[in-house]
Amino acid sequence: MKLVLTFITLVFLLGCNNYIYRDYFPLEAGNRWVYTDGEVEFPSYVEDYDTIFNYVLGGNSFFLFKNFQGVFFLKEFAKTYNGEKVSFGLYKLLYLPNPLIDGDEYNEEKRLKKYFLGDTVYFGYKSSIKVKCVGKISLEKSFSACYLVQREFIFDKDTLITNEFYAPDIGLIKIEKDGKMWVLKEWHLY
Repeated sequence: MKLVLTFITLVFLLGCNNYIYRDYFPLEAGNRWVYTDGEVEFPSYVEDYDTIFNYVLGGNSFFLFKNFQGVFFLKEFAKTYNGEKVSFGLYKLLYLPNPLIDGDEYNEEKRLKKYFLGDTVYFGYKSSIKVKCVGKISLEKSFSACYLVQREFIFDKDTLITNEFYAPDIGLIKIEKDGKMWVLKEWHLY
């Protein structure tokens, strides 16, 4: 019986999930990546703000932090109601689980309400993150031990759907969004 359990454990560790101890999102101040869609290039970089990092991707800023469970981002839930901004607060949302394990799925849903100028205002949030081991990916360079992260975020009535590919010790190497694809052209990690 012990031999069977040892064999099953080895198969699990030597399978696709043997990459679980690798860093798929190197969140260090000074790290830089450049992505291209074949025509336009856009830089991405990490700035350090005490315990929170500012991750800039294509001109958009995300405040991230990392712990043993994964990478999280801080997002203010807000909407416009009768011409006024209604804030529902700042929330910690999962961006990238740790470790990445083939077949894992993460779902989260929030339904918020706030009383504003005598009315009840609602805000809905839903996310789905699916992880799939895809192994080797060849772009301008070949990357091994890669994972696909299929992400769907719904913020009230706005939906964001992406397919993101991550390589160990490099991070995001390819992203597909709205019928467009950006791939990693160069990177400098510290």
